[in-house]
Amino acid sequence: MPDQFVLETRLVQTSYNWLGLALDLPSTGNPTYCLMRKGFTMKFHVPDMSCAHCTAAITDKITALDPDANVTTELDGHTVEVVTTSSEASVVDAIKAAGYEATPI
Repeated sequence: MPDQFVLETRLVQTSYNWLGLALDLPSTGNPTYCLMRKGFTMKFHVPDMSCAHCTAAITDKITALDPDANVTTELDGHTVEVVTTSSEASVVDAIKAAGYEATPI
């Protein structure tokens, strides 16, 4: 029976959100690791964000900037958390383009 490759992926979160990929080659018995940057985690206070329309407008502008961005909004705390490869200033500009002021926290 020929050697088979076993591929396992693991998401390892740090402040920079790294994606770790482990590739195990049974013939050697030693796993090989490759790390790729997924994006930076940023959090913003958006005081005027108060409804689902607000969150949708903000999410639309951020994902227009970076289609691979992961956007999480929290209405009670008026916060937006973004995992993106875009700069913090670009994300603030995107939130402003949606019609809201944003302060990094």
